[in-house]
Amino acid sequence: MSALSNSFTVLIFPLLVTTAAAQSIHGTVTGDHGPIPGATVRLLELDRVQLTGAQGSYRFDQVPTGTYRVYVGMPGYAPAVDTVKNTGGEVTADFSLHPSAIPLPEVVVSATPVARVAADQYQAVGTKSRLDLAQSAGMTFADKLSDLPGVAVRGNGLAPNRPIIRGLGDNEVLVLENGLRMGDIATYDPAHATPIDALSIDQVD
Repeated sequence: MSALSNSFTVLIFPLLVTTAAAQSIHGTVTGDHGPIPGATVRLLELDRVQLTGAQGSYRFDQVPTGTYRVYVGMPGYAPAVDTVKNTGGEVTADFSLHPSAIPLPEVVVSATPVARVAADQYQAVGTKSRLDLAQSAGMTFADKLSDLPGVAVRGNGLAPNRPIIRGLGDNEVLVLENGLRMGDIATYDPAHATPIDALSIDQVD
């Protein structure tokens, strides 16, 4: 009988340890008289917000590689938007704001994954302030939106009303409160209303 022998091959791979370079977007916001503290800086694609410090500086750390728009706004100054490309490492984006009495363009929260300034919306955005809602007819949240273009109301009794936007209703309409999904049962059951107190709303987009 011949002896059986088993042979084993052991492969040893070197352990490669890498340290990712710090990826950040930072800069300063200045005006005619020096740094501007308290300015709002938004990294739109990541929906991240910071206020500039005492020296007008801001910094976003842990930013993935890609192309981003940085929006800067401050009451009394014209806003500014700059597009930066982060390929790894440090990216600097400085802003110089100019005094302006023109109201700042709004940054709206929509059902799209990325926050956008109003001028960049690919669909029309209707906005109602607290005063507009108070002056609108109706008692429910849906009723007070029914006079906006493209908005109707699905009614099922006196209370259960829900907005219909451009013919879409029920689970085809997503309602966000402060940017968070409501998760209300009215999405799936027409016998329930959207549980929002119309008188407690500051603004609807």
